[in-house]
Amino acid sequence: MTKLSRRIALTEPALHLVPMDRTATPPCLISPTLLKLAVVAVAALSIGVAWLGMQPTAPDLSTIQSAYEREAQAGDQRHDKGLRIVTSDCVADQTGAYLCWIKFVSTTDQGHRVFFDSVTMAWESGDWRLKTGLCKS
Repeated sequence: MTKLSRRIALTEPALHLVPMDRTATPPCLISPTLLKLAVVAVAALSIGVAWLGMQPTAPDLSTIQSAYEREAQAGDQRHDKGLRIVTSDCVADQTGAYLCWIKFVSTTDQGHRVFFDSVTMAWESGDWRLKTGLCKS
């Protein structure tokens, strides 16, 4: 060892080991109050979005059937009380409405044929409405 390295070694502070205090709580990055506030804010936001009547996902088979049944209440003469939708496949357009291709049967049809149609569904006043197709012109 040279004189220079001995001098540096002698002047370095000694490393002191301190025993770990196992009773101390670790520091928390977020205060418990702030964490509770964040959870409440996220819950309120999700409930608020639902209450605003945001448009749900694409209408499904039961949604289209329900919208068709509501049209009967409007007194449409072309409504078939025995119409049952079998399948549906919907895609959104630029306006937020959905174009749906459906297969349906009529319980009053003696031939038990499967019929095809396309309908347009729109979200209005918190519910899906049938805009075109089936009994609508």
